[in-house]
Order: sequence, then structure tokens, then C-alpha cells
Amino acid sequence: MNIFAILGVDSADKVSAFIEINFPSNFIKIQNGEWFIASGKTTEEIAALFLKEGGGESSPLGSFIVIPVLNYNGWYISDAWEWIDSKSKEVAVKNNG
Repeated sequence: MNIFAILGVDSADKVSAFIEINFPSNFIKIQNGEWFIASGKTTEEIAALFLKEGGGESSPLGSFIVIPVLNYNGWYISDAWEWIDSKSKEVAVKNNG
């Protein structure tokens, strides 16, 4: 699996519901309008899923940015670090298997 940051959203409530449905148990909300998600999809496939499910460029989901997380560092709540660590290990296991 790959880890992505979802940022720059117009409609946090709609995007949150979309993420909960499409990435169950594979997301963590960072703050309003910001999430990490884990998926086997590419950046382009994630963006296409948002556009397709949201109705294209005039999507009711509004704007969004999908950024692959290739490295990370900082200071934040332990739940976020534990989630990233857990998903990173899943990535390592899948890439080595």
C-alpha cells in the first residue's frame, strides 16, 4: 500500500464521508480538511477516483490535492505517528513479498 496526504479541500464534510466509504480502516484525519489515506492505488488513480465518484471537474466534492507521502518527520499526536508507522510497515511487507 501507498500513503497519501489529501489536502486543499473545499468541502471537508463531503470529502470526509467519501474517504470513510472508499478507504475504510485505511485513513486518519489530521485536522479539518486534511487526511492521510493508505491504498494500493497510484496518485493518479486516487485523483481519478475522487473525480469519478464526485462527478468530474464540477464535482460536489470540490477541490482537492493528492500528495504521495514518501518521507515524513515532525511533531504531532501519537495516534498519527502510530498510524503512519503501521501503514508504512504494511507497505514494506507488501513491497518485499
